[in-house]
Amino acid sequence: METIIKFTVTFTDNTQEVQELHLTDVPNAQAVEGFVMQALNQYANVGMLKKFVQENKFVLVPCGQIARVEVDLPSITLASSMDAKAIGQAADHLRKIIT
Repeated sequence: METIIKFTVTFTDNTQEVQELHLTDVPNAQAVEGFVMQALNQYANVGMLKKFVQENKFVLVPCGQIARVEVDLPSITLASSMDAKAIGQAADHLRKIIT
């Protein structure tokens, strides 16, 4: 089964480009979510790799030229249950130190 993820990239000059990424043999929604998080991290830290259609040429658009990136997903996990538990424990320790 193929999953297509569409990212809408808005550049600092307000032009936009849609980048489609085709994933095959994705085991579950959590794997798709992990891939999307990796892609967003790449846009934010590296930039966007763009291929010219008429040539066999690629160009890297640096992250400083990207204003924002949008992707349609039903939901996304920013922290797992283990992360939330660790944060809660850390906050508990802070309360003990402060009081």
